[in-house]
Amino acid sequence: MKTIFHIVFFLFLSSFAYSQSATYHPFPHENSEWSLIFGNETFEPFDTTYHVQKFQAGGDSIIDSKIYIKYKSGTGVFSLFRDDTFTKKVYTLYDDGVTRKDTLLYDFNLLVGASASHSIEFLDYPDASVSAIDSVFIDGNYRKRIQISYTNDFTPDSTFWIEGIGSTNGIQLGPHDAFELPSYRKLICYKESGNLLYSELEDWYDCDTILIEQDPISLINLGLESIFIYPNPIDDLIFINGDQNILSSISEVQFYNVNGILVYSTKLSPSYIITTPKFLEPGFYILLLKNSTNSYTFKALKE
Repeated sequence: MKTIFHIVFFLFLSSFAYSQSATYHPFPHENSEWSLIFGNETFEPFDTTYHVQKFQAGGDSIIDSKIYIKYKSGTGVFSLFRDDTFTKKVYTLYDDGVTRKDTLLYDFNLLVGASASHSIEFLDYPDASVSAIDSVFIDGNYRKRIQISYTNDFTPDSTFWIEGIGSTNGIQLGPHDAFELPSYRKLICYKESGNLLYSELEDWYDCDTILIEQDPISLINLGLESIFIYPNPIDDLIFINGDQNILSSISEVQFYNVNGILVYSTKLSPSYIITTPKFLEPGFYILLLKNSTNSYTFKALKE
């Protein structure tokens, strides 16, 4: 009798999960944020620059009688997406300077084995196809997840499309041949109303990282405890202490705001003191101490 009960209970859970995953989860129009890490990787140490940039859903815009979701980075509109909830397809309004047209971004109706090369994300990968379909449990619901496999520089690779979130490769701009794509990019965090719903983090960055100017392996091995700044929250004067050989080689100190914008740059004084500019508004900043080969990154709060 228990065995029958367990089978029935399992079938109930399976049907419940299927019914949830069969419900399409559209892309949000407001109160959502994507954090994307990207950079151009090289084979030489310290030549790789990684940025983490945040994108927000910023309301609607009607163009050619269609409703598009604005995706913003900082204060500017980064891209426009249109989610057709009936066909379960997502389009981006791509403008190459000559024509402006709806271009397929995601298709959540694809079956295993179907080609994905008609998506704007895979126009350069004719072998891109659906290799698996499952669901992920996010915020109390199951969302469909499609795995797409392709060959990238003669190497097998894959990514996922997740309903309501998009590609784990990050937000797509447009066709690969229309601009220079970074060689490395990945969606690392997704939030709704400030709540973290999806993350794919490593120990050398987090959702709030703005800029890393080192190879990740080198960043870990350098041992950033060899340099430290104080006080934090920062005051009118910032004091730097640590390895004298490193400090003596520092040529420039840069302040970046939470949008990754350089707001202040100065030289490090012989006494290793930084004078905080009066115009610096309260908030979080990333301080970069740079010499000819390395950069040392610190997160600081100005109250």
